Amino acid sequence: MEAGITFTGDSKKSHYACNASATRSAKHGSHLQKCAKALHDIEWVDSCDSSPGDEVKAIKAVLGTDCPALVLSESRKQAEAALEQLKAALADCPNADGSHWNRVEAFCEMSDSDLRLRCGELTAQEIRTVRAVLNAILANTKMRDA
Repeated sequence: MEAGITFTGDSKKSHYACNASATRSAKHGSHLQKCAKALHDIEWVDSCDSSPGDEVKAIKAVLGTDCPALVLSESRKQAEAALEQLKAALADCPNADGSHWNRVEAFCEMSDSDLRLRCGELTAQEIRTVRAVLNAILANTKMRDA
């Protein structure tokens, strides 16, 4: 506090407001330091100065207890995006009989690079998701036909 400033009123309230502000600033500063560490670690992994996975601990420190829910939410968004790409790719390759199931089987048999060519750039996680969706479609179809 600057010299010469006088607080009027309840000194306890003024003291509490100053302490609350300091506590809030300390929390923000700590969080910003965690964010900076995570960004640093991500950049080092992206530039191959560290091994993949070395950034995970710092990211989890930033996300805190919400980390599992946030990871699940992001995975779901990526799976939905991969599914939309897959639907678009399936729609672009018509079969003579108009059947979609033969195309699903064909996509299940494709290599990862063929899937990337047909669906656009996919990460390894998105490819695993696409394969899981395709296998689920086939399993449901076989159960329905049985």
